[in-house]
Amino acid sequence: MGRPPLHALQAFVAIARTRNLTRAATQLNLTVSALSHQMRTLEQRMNQRLLLRGPRGVTLTAQGERLLEEIAPHVEGIERVFARLRERNTNALTISALPSFSSSWLMPRLPGFMAQHPGLEFNLQTGVALVDFEREAVDAAMRLGGGQWPGLTAEHLFDEWIVPMASPKLLGRRRRPKPDEMGNWPLIGESDDDNKRWRRWFAQFGGTLPQRYAASFTDAELLHKAAAEGIGIVLGRLILAKPLIDNGSLVMGFDAPPGTGDERNRERINLVADEKGGAHIRFLDRRTSVASLLYLDDQNRAWMQFSDFTRTPAAIRRYGLNGEEVVQPK
Repeated sequence: MGRPPLHALQAFVAIARTRNLTRAATQLNLTVSALSHQMRTLEQRMNQRLLLRGPRGVTLTAQGERLLEEIAPHVEGIERVFARLRERNTNALTISALPSFSSSWLMPRLPGFMAQHPGLEFNLQTGVALVDFEREAVDAAMRLGGGQWPGLTAEHLFDEWIVPMASPKLLGRRRRPKPDEMGNWPLIGESDDDNKRWRRWFAQFGGTLPQRYAASFTDAELLHKAAAEGIGIVLGRLILAKPLIDNGSLVMGFDAPPGTGDERNRERINLVADEKGGAHIRFLDRRTSVASLLYLDDQNRAWMQFSDFTRTPAAIRRYGLNGEEVVQPK
């Protein structure tokens, strides 16, 4: 048996931590197929099955558990040494953000941010797992969740609403479905979380889950684009879908009953940083820069206030997302 390559062992530890190939691949900046190839090579080198892949993620075999116990401390030790020795540019800002928010939320704001901070080197990493600030050279992270994570500070940035959306091409001239009729329409699912949002929707508003979904995706941006192409109705994210809503590719033409705007359909977006140590000091030094990039500006704050579902979807249909009355075609 030849010596297994270090990068394959590092990849194995990443999969074992996340129990998810997609998340591990994102952390390592690899494609899922490339990561799978590394694992097949590692298993062939060791002549042992290490991972079991299932619909809800990855589990370790007994041999995999033993390997993890032996090598994880060493891989993590190497990562910590490199993180400490890595020379940091004092004029650099490194942010870790969710992949979908990176393209839909951060990228449109970057030109203005860079113009305000011409001497700052901006680095963007994407991922969904919590950042290990001791091991990773990251100043702050943008993450979904309740905000209670041991050893980390979490500052509330804004809320994201989960709302049914569809293309006007799909809806056509037909009557808009009521919340409990959604199961009769083609729906777009989320393959990475067992469609828990649609399950929660039907549990809240009634109706029957479809036997199958028209299509399923793991990435929120792909979900919105698939809906814009008319594939089906999606439980979309209001902020992420804003460009597609603004240009008319998606509409929220669904009359939802009271309760649509409750906490079950709201996701909290946090700015997460280390609670202590060097990463925390770096974050404090750069907090003003981070705030100017991530926090809602006056225009977006006004838009979010209007879209905060204190108004009904019917009102949004009438007035649009900027509060200006929409002239309906006769």
